[in-house]
Formats: sequence, structure tokens, C-alpha cells
Amino acid sequence: MTTKAVTATGLHMAILLGDGANPESFPPTAAVGLITRTFSRTTKKAEFEMPDYDNPDLPQYVDGVLTSKSCTIQGDGYLDATGYPLWDAAFEGGVAVDLRIRFDKPTAIQGTTYQGAFFVTKLDAKGEHGKKLMVSLELQSVGDVVKSNT
Repeated sequence: MTTKAVTATGLHMAILLGDGANPESFPPTAAVGLITRTFSRTTKKAEFEMPDYDNPDLPQYVDGVLTSKSCTIQGDGYLDATGYPLWDAAFEGGVAVDLRIRFDKPTAIQGTTYQGAFFVTKLDAKGEHGKKLMVSLELQSVGDVVKSNT
């Protein structure tokens, strides 16, 4: 089994936490603007060997199929202090929450949005700056993460 990661760092990225309502909305007070960030999408592949049926004496070919995909987000950033209880509830609840990840830069991916269910696997409160709270997050996808361009 092999893993190939596609990682983007140094991006202008906002993470918006869904409110759980139907229809889902993403209140701006629950948005985290990340300063240091890594957005990583990973695929895993199962490999197997295929014989050359025309000439079995030749070495076998390595073939494979993708078996899974996942998305991980890590970073430090600022959150409106009134939004922290929502992130804390997402962490404490132990269930996946809907997130929308929006990229504002670089130009090549500006306007790209990903949306899906994620576990909040790490939530650190690091200090205050005015009405903003410095946080450190780690998020792990659960199921499909859908990409769109706006």
C-alpha cells in the first residue's frame, strides 16, 4: 500500500464551520482564518503483480487500484471569540461536522472551495488578540470532500 500526498502550504484559506441546520449555513463568527496552514489530500493504492500472459518468463508488471481518499487540514489562525464555543462543541461531540474550506490565494486556485464532513481532531486555544482568539486546529475528513469553483 502506498500513499501519495498533495500538500498546499502558505495559502490564504478560510475554514467555515457549518451550523448543523437544514439547510446548512456557515456563520462568519465560526470562521477560522488560518495563518500557518497545510491542506493535504491523500490517496492510498493497493498494488498487485500482473503476469505477462504471452510470455510468463518475463517479469510481472505492477498494477494497482486506488482504495481510499482522505483530506487533512492543519493550521494556526484567528477565530472570533464568540465562535469558539461552536468549535469546542464540535471537538467535544466526537462526531463529524460540516466544513467549507475556501481559498482566496494563490490565483491558480482562487475561488476554489471544498466542502465535506470532518472530525476536529485537535483544538488548542493559544491566546487573544482583541476580540479574536488564536487557535490551532487539525481536521480529518470523513467521507467525500467535494470540490467546486465559484
